[in-house]
Formats: sequence, structure tokens, C-alpha cells
Amino acid sequence: MMKKYCLVFLSLLFLIFVGIVMCNKTSTPTNTQKNPALLDLKVNSNDVNGWILDTFGVYTADALVNDLQGGSSPYINHHVVEAIDERLKNASGADTTYLGYHFFIMDFGTVANATSMYQSQKAYFDQIPSSAGISGFDLSVAFADTARARGVAAYGHFGKFYFELPLSGYANHLDALGPAAQFLNLLKSRIE
Repeated sequence: MMKKYCLVFLSLLFLIFVGIVMCNKTSTPTNTQKNPALLDLKVNSNDVNGWILDTFGVYTADALVNDLQGGSSPYINHHVVEAIDERLKNASGADTTYLGYHFFIMDFGTVANATSMYQSQKAYFDQIPSSAGISGFDLSVAFADTARARGVAAYGHFGKFYFELPLSGYANHLDALGPAAQFLNLLKSRIE
């Protein structure tokens, strides 16, 4: 009889041990999604070939209110946490044309807030027949306002981040769509 109880007891211990081992294996996180901080998204000189960093600043939501002098309401209403303001330039070879680039990369704290900000901008520009897709991106992720005379303004979002990318200085403003896609691809690779 004692052998029978020992055998049952050892079997239960074995099952408990196997259960613990299996639980530990299945509870190991398998999420490989990146979780970058805002400064991890900073675009440095030549991150996109030929573009050189000119100026750089980081703004809290409060500082953004002061700097944009009333133009910050949409960002504040959608709960911006902080933003990077970068200006890059590209002197295209021997041509002295200055291609100006001013880039806002904004952390909205949550995917829902960044998506809401993007959708708000998209809804506004959908009323103007000047919005266009950006190669490689679904319109639910990125679009460009092509009404600018010498460039475009690209808008996009990935995760909790939202982007505004005005590109100017192009003889044909639609030529700015290529660099817009390059910058968005760079950011996407750092976030996803």
C-alpha cells in the first residue's frame, strides 16, 4: 500500500514539475515590437543620404505651446507629450538650390492619441483636393499635401509617434515625395 502512495505522490510531483516548466516557457514574452524613446528617432546627418542636420530642439508640450504661439492647439488637444523639431538641408551637388527640411517628430504617449492626431489632419486635408499618397505607405498611415508651390508636406504616424515633414525648394514640387518616403521609411524602421 505504501508503494502505491509513493508512486502516486511521485507522479503528482512529476506533473507539478512539468506544469511549472511549461508555464515558465509560455509566459516568456514573445513581443518583438520595438519601444523607442523620442530621441531614438532623431534624424542625424546622412541618415538619409545627402541630408545634413542644421538645427535640433526638443520641446515639452508646454514649450510647444509657447514656441508655436497659438498653433499648438491641435497637438495639445490630442495629448502631445513632447516633440523633436529638426531642420535639415540638402545642397544637391553643384546646384546651389537649397532644399529646406523642417521636421516635427511628436510623441503622443499612446497609439490611440497619435492615430487620432493623424486622422484629424487627414480629415482636414481630405477636404482640399491636394492630398496624395506616399509611395510604400497606405493612406491610413501617411499622406502628403501637394498644394505647396515648391514642395510637399508629408504627414504620418507609427505607433505612438506622429510626424509632420514639410519639404521645400523643389522645382517640381512632386519631386519631394521621394525624400518624404525615404524619411518615413527611416522612422518606420526605428519604430517597428
